[in-house]
Amino acid sequence: MTMPTAYASAPRIETGVTLNKTTQPEPQVSQAVPMQTLTAIQGSTERSDKVNLGTVFDRRFRVHKPIPLTIDRSGEGVSAIWPEIDEFGHAESAAAASVELARSVVELYSTLEREQMNLGPDLERVWAILKQHIVPVRPEC
Repeated sequence: MTMPTAYASAPRIETGVTLNKTTQPEPQVSQAVPMQTLTAIQGSTERSDKVNLGTVFDRRFRVHKPIPLTIDRSGEGVSAIWPEIDEFGHAESAAAASVELARSVVELYSTLEREQMNLGPDLERVWAILKQHIVPVRPEC
């Protein structure tokens, strides 16, 4: 299946925008999301079930290898799912669900990095996959 690379208009994720009903603040994002980042998530009249996530919306990390997501529009809302590690985000739109998933991935990465000496086989597998896809951004000295 060929995946579209752009859509009619680029989605915008702006600083301080609340994407869900929780009281947790959104990650601070300084600019609009590039069109390639959330491939065909919004603005398409076609149903696109497979997308690649190119950012985790956190300046402490960068995506080294695109994160393959499945977008599920069944039921209430939309879920962005990373089946390989069994993580998901759920929201009212695919873009918002992708941001929720990215937030979960960053939290999971940070936790597994801290606890990497104490991981069982399943979490070791997840940790190995995460390290292939996202890397911490080291501050310049």
